[in-house]
Amino acid sequence: MEATLDLLWYPPYSEQNGWDDQPSEIELSQIVSGRVVSAAQSSDTDEVECKISIQQRVPFLGCVRALSRAPPAAALSMPTRMRYQHWRQAHWCGAAEIGGFIYLSALAGEANLELILKRRGHALSVLYEQLSYDAWYEGAIGHWELDKLDLEIIEKHLRNAVELRDGATPYLERLPSMERRGE
Repeated sequence: MEATLDLLWYPPYSEQNGWDDQPSEIELSQIVSGRVVSAAQSSDTDEVECKISIQQRVPFLGCVRALSRAPPAAALSMPTRMRYQHWRQAHWCGAAEIGGFIYLSALAGEANLELILKRRGHALSVLYEQLSYDAWYEGAIGHWELDKLDLEIIEKHLRNAVELRDGATPYLERLPSMERRGE
């Protein structure tokens, strides 16, 4: 089996509790690219266990920063219009400034919503979004601007959001950059 895989790696605390409980860990998150070496499906469940050879890792915010310089609509995965329906139902929002970007987290019923935004004047660009339920995640990374209706909703949530702060003492140092592929 020959396949490649790109994953968003979260530091352990954020993996368990979310970026909204430790927003500083957004800066420590990585996009990890690897080659699937082997895969085996469990006979008892639908789970598949994969062994992956890590080929590269890139700081998540470095990727977001590069995308923010690209023209809008340069996306690796574009969102669907339906995703913003959840933002209309949000009953709690929190926000934090991280590395020149705005992180916005919200709860809408059982859905968890996340955006990483960049403000330029009155324009607000989305660079990352995630919609998740219990064990289901859907995300998009790229660069797109919100239309007028979606912009109004997100701006309202930003005005009403609580300020997010780290809930735990920092426990990780910055990861050294990979200088060679395959380390």
